[in-house]
Amino acid sequence: MKPKIQPTVGMGATQQVGSDRYPYTVVSLDNSRYVIVQADKATLIEGSTISEHQVYEYTRDPSGTTRILSFRKNGRWVTMGQNMNSELWNIGNRNAYRDPSF
Repeated sequence: MKPKIQPTVGMGATQQVGSDRYPYTVVSLDNSRYVIVQADKATLIEGSTISEHQVYEYTRDPSGTTRILSFRKNGRWVTMGQNMNSELWNIGNRNAYRDPSF
């Protein structure tokens, strides 16, 4: 199985943890099955973290945390070393959101 979207350097990525989302950028490719992503800075420019309406502006963070993702046989991108059903990564878009109910 191949990824639906082929990653490229500079492409956005999003890590979903529960209902929260964290923006990343693809910074390196090993091949079509491995990518390195780096956390971006997300600045809230509209709404608030205590409301459902949140609009963020994203900037690259050269000091951001990096993660190695692998493409698994179930069609999902997963942090290297994690169970293939443990996380949700989306390659191809960059998104931030903080659930106001927590």
